[in-house]
Amino acid sequence: MGLLAQQSKILTLCYYGHTALRTKSCDVYEITSDIQALALDMIKTMREEDGIGLAAPQIGKNINIVVIDIPKSNNKNKQDLCTISPGEFNLFPLMPLALINPKLSNFSEVKSTYTEGCLSIPGVTGKVSRPEFHDLDATLISGKKISYRCGGLLARCLQHEYDHLQGILFLDLLPRAEFKSLDDQLEKLKKRFNSL
Repeated sequence: MGLLAQQSKILTLCYYGHTALRTKSCDVYEITSDIQALALDMIKTMREEDGIGLAAPQIGKNINIVVIDIPKSNNKNKQDLCTISPGEFNLFPLMPLALINPKLSNFSEVKSTYTEGCLSIPGVTGKVSRPEFHDLDATLISGKKISYRCGGLLARCLQHEYDHLQGILFLDLLPRAEFKSLDDQLEKLKKRFNSL
């Protein structure tokens, strides 16, 4: 995607309890200059918040756009390059990246558990089990269509952001007891951010 436009602005985030986070998003039917500008604003916002992913519902827009910026591995030996997924190999050089109408499919049966957080649920984390690999089909803001098998942190980040487009939060994937243990914390977040 190259350099962020200088006119890009930081957008206001939606926090836990906001209706946009529980609403299923719609496809984007034309990549207009407004859509491109929104994607650049989302990237600037994600970076400002020190995130690695952001979905449009998190800034109050229920449309199928996600942006990601996965940190590159410092380890550049040949073995690492042979074991990373095609998605990691091809998409890492393009970061930060905006994906229009992403679709995930062919999830691996093998899962891994990792501690996740969310810019829309500050201060709250939980251990989430997700498939280690999946296929990604999406369109870049240039209009180019991509299709890759994704793994690693890329696969996890894409699943987390794709869930946002479905109105799903990582909290929904936690074991019931762990979710219940967060009740007080989540109630405070609701009151703090949704009364602003």
